[in-house]
Amino acid sequence: MEPLEERSSSETVRDGERHTPSWYVHFNGHRLGPVSDAKFKKMADTLMSIVREGKHHGLAFTLPEDGRDVCCIWTPGVPISFKEADSESE
Repeated sequence: MEPLEERSSSETVRDGERHTPSWYVHFNGHRLGPVSDAKFKKMADTLMSIVREGKHHGLAFTLPEDGRDVCCIWTPGVPISFKEADSESE
């Protein structure tokens, strides 16, 4: 794999084409996303602050592929995982 030329915090260039990394968010066994690095960072930062404060809270974001708004409610003990999206897998 060729090294990526860094363009910004969320955009790289490979073979002269722009590439925006994205992430899939798995919440209660459902995959949400993909979401951009910037939205992923915002979600992760919000979830981490909730964990640190021990609060139940909601997090709203928009899915880029269809513009739907999604709200995640974090509850202690409920697994939330973040996985980098692979362009070759679904």
